[in-house]
Amino acid sequence: QFEAAISLASSEGRLDVSTEKPKLCALCVNPLLASGQVARAISVIRQLGLLNGETWLQCVRAFDDAGVLATLSMEIPVPPSATKLTCDVYDTVLQRLASVSPCTLQALLAKW
Repeated sequence: QFEAAISLASSEGRLDVSTEKPKLCALCVNPLLASGQVARAISVIRQLGLLNGETWLQCVRAFDDAGVLATLSMEIPVPPSATKLTCDVYDTVLQRLASVSPCTLQALLAKW
């Protein structure tokens, strides 16, 4: 249902509005994480094509609260192959992974 709603909004040009992606992200990702559907939550984030640092920060916090930040961390866009996000996003991910998953932190640093 979430994926279909995003496809519909995208086809109608509604996702071009910067205020719609954060709303859709919150409406879709949080319930998916609450029901343990981590892969679908990541799929929704990919489908939305998030570029906004604040929205990514909200996603990072949601995944961290759900205990699955390590899964999201490899999806976070990094330059030069993707748009650079705000430093807050990267700093938050690094700080949280240092506490909850040092192995993932090491892998992430190697990727970045």
